[in-house]
Amino acid sequence: MRHIYRIFAFFLLSLCICLVSTGCGKGKDRDDDSEDDRSAESGIITLYYLNKNENGLKEVPYRLEHRNNTKAAVNEILHRLSDTRDSNTDQYKASIYDGMIISSISLKKKILTIDFESNYLQLATDKEILLRASVVKSILQLKGVNSVLFTVGGDSLVGSDDKSIGAMKEDTFLLGREDLYSQKEKVTLFYANEKGDRLVEVQKEIEVTDNMPLEMGMLNALISESGPEGTRNPLPRDLVINRTQVYNNICYVDLGSQIEEIMPDVEDKIKIYAMVNTLVDRGYASQVQFTVDGNPMESLNDISHFDEPMSCDYSLAKKKKPKKKK
Repeated sequence: MRHIYRIFAFFLLSLCICLVSTGCGKGKDRDDDSEDDRSAESGIITLYYLNKNENGLKEVPYRLEHRNNTKAAVNEILHRLSDTRDSNTDQYKASIYDGMIISSISLKKKILTIDFESNYLQLATDKEILLRASVVKSILQLKGVNSVLFTVGGDSLVGSDDKSIGAMKEDTFLLGREDLYSQKEKVTLFYANEKGDRLVEVQKEIEVTDNMPLEMGMLNALISESGPEGTRNPLPRDLVINRTQVYNNICYVDLGSQIEEIMPDVEDKIKIYAMVNTLVDRGYASQVQFTVDGNPMESLNDISHFDEPMSCDYSLAKKKKPKKKK
């Protein structure tokens, strides 16, 4: 009988040791090549594709094939989000646009780094934000990833304020019930001075939301948002920005016919170069080409060659001097 008690006691002691060892293992960080059990045994996650209008994200349930290995799961997700053949339907489209090339991915201390080739920088702001939101929100469901870092050619991705965007988490992107995104960007706008014969450089924060590209948001700010003291809006109050798009280093802007209005308090060249300087200063385009209601115009009042791509003219601008401290 005493022998049986000894065997039973040894069994209990062994069981306790196993439980303690298992508990300690869960608290330890795993290295890059270890396998991570998914919290959901089924391996079902949500993939965030573009919606059918390409102005927001569409949630689509998906069952992972490689749910027990983080790196394999990351590759699987990126493949699904960029699969233009199988991921384009009547309801959603691939969010990693055709032509976007991923050079490498690496996972270290649960920070996933995705490196893109340089053509990533040609994406219009609204498309770039949607791509990032799609990838980050899809991948952060993996237990082995706490944040996602985008790089381009090995360099950190920077925003319009020339600051590194850094590692992104779930709260980096604000997505509402309509699957639309919202993000604020610091930009440089060029307002008119009080006389309307010079440009004044002004720093502002613009919200990109509801399918409004940042380029359009900046131009709308020049129309309706007041600048600091000593400046005035350089564009007609009723001007409509029909469309903006950056392609091959040129920002194409389709304006409403209201642009032809004479503004007695703002010179024509100031009106036009307020837009050109503002758009080119972002660094994603070196020229701006205008159309009016979809049609090119050879001249606009005193501005000739208005149908040709226009480069910035910083000789018209002066930086706004900060107020001296008393």
